[in-house]
Amino acid sequence: MINRITQGMITHEQSLNGNELDVTLSFPTDSPIFAGHFAQMPILAGAYQLLLCQHWAERLLNKRLRLKSISKTRLSGLILPNELFQIKMTITSDSENSCLTLSCKIFKNKKRVAIATIKCKES
Repeated sequence: MINRITQGMITHEQSLNGNELDVTLSFPTDSPIFAGHFAQMPILAGAYQLLLCQHWAERLLNKRLRLKSISKTRLSGLILPNELFQIKMTITSDSENSCLTLSCKIFKNKKRVAIATIKCKES
């Protein structure tokens, strides 16, 4: 599924600093990520935004991750085709629960459009 989601993804900037990621992305109009959301006004679905956070954590850590839970999620803006958006994420280890916590914020034009806390286990 992640291959379908990342098909056509354009990475404009990427910065890795320890456990922090800052990446600027966009998707062209014809990307499959917009299929079904919605024919007259395609948008980047919130669920896909969260999967993109997991995808980038996997790239940063060079490990496959399995979703455990998503909490503290707020989606407050739309991301349209060809628009630049930025994922800022901090990854912390929760050894007590044997999982990783992804603290994710997504911005468009310096305005936050999504926030979520994602817990994952290594696959």
